[in-house]
Amino acid sequence: MLRGALCFWVVLAILPIEVGAGDSAVIRIGHNVDVIDLPLAAARKGGFFSKLGLEVEGVGRVPTHDLLLKGEVDCTVAANADRVLLLAQKGFAVKIIATIIDRHIQALVARQDFPSERASAELRGSVVAFISITGGASVTAYHKVLERFKLESSSITPVQLDPRSMIAAIQQKRALAGVINSPHLHFARQSGLKPLLDFSQDPYPFVVVACRKDFLDRDPSIALKLLQGLQGAMSRIGQDKQFALEVLRSNFNISGEKDREAVYESLVGALSLDLSPRFIELAKRESTLNVDPFSLVDTRYVEGMRRR
Repeated sequence: MLRGALCFWVVLAILPIEVGAGDSAVIRIGHNVDVIDLPLAAARKGGFFSKLGLEVEGVGRVPTHDLLLKGEVDCTVAANADRVLLLAQKGFAVKIIATIIDRHIQALVARQDFPSERASAELRGSVVAFISITGGASVTAYHKVLERFKLESSSITPVQLDPRSMIAAIQQKRALAGVINSPHLHFARQSGLKPLLDFSQDPYPFVVVACRKDFLDRDPSIALKLLQGLQGAMSRIGQDKQFALEVLRSNFNISGEKDREAVYESLVGALSLDLSPRFIELAKRESTLNVDPFSLVDTRYVEGMRRR
């Protein structure tokens, strides 16, 4: 369920992190304002950071990774890894130290009466909604849609809409289809939409942990504690469903029990704390960024494990 979690937990456990009773450190974390924030929210609610002597100050804003450039946060736990690549291309010293959602948790949806057998013809010349048209997983999904249905870039008109507005636009026939994050797929189905393509099993660095290099250089142990706290929370999410459902209720205002269950099921299988540079390569695949993704991934934790 939490692929790679045990391996990475061993990495963190053997590295020299000393947390005494009087030790404390503050870290400013930029994050999304969406249910993909579940691991971070669970870590804070469950006390996983405080147990390590770490005080987390959260800043919820989009675009999130830009907060690193502005110096408003030390690290980010957020979607759109390609934004980190863009910061690096501009000369900003930043490192990606982990992925925590490593699947492309999105789906292409349309109305129930959409003729799936004629999808290519129907989509040609249509308006298709995306959560973002400037970067991130949505741009990767855009290229997947073009490839799957053998369309040219001029064949569809992409528009940017948040999930709720996207569902309404498709219902009202202002958009023929849309690419929505998997946690919102349940609500799309409730509104009479159906999935045409499901990308949720495709590998992709959907949520990454990135930090300013100067912050890492000052005290790497703080970043390690951040990952320890996230890993502890992710393990509990997988083992204690009721705890996760309560975080979804209290932190994300999902009141319906069945709604929380659906969101939980869409996320739990995608949670995995990893360090593989191959995920970051996927974020560059559809971009023109002239930066080596492998140079942005800090693998010293894995290397430390191998030396022991």
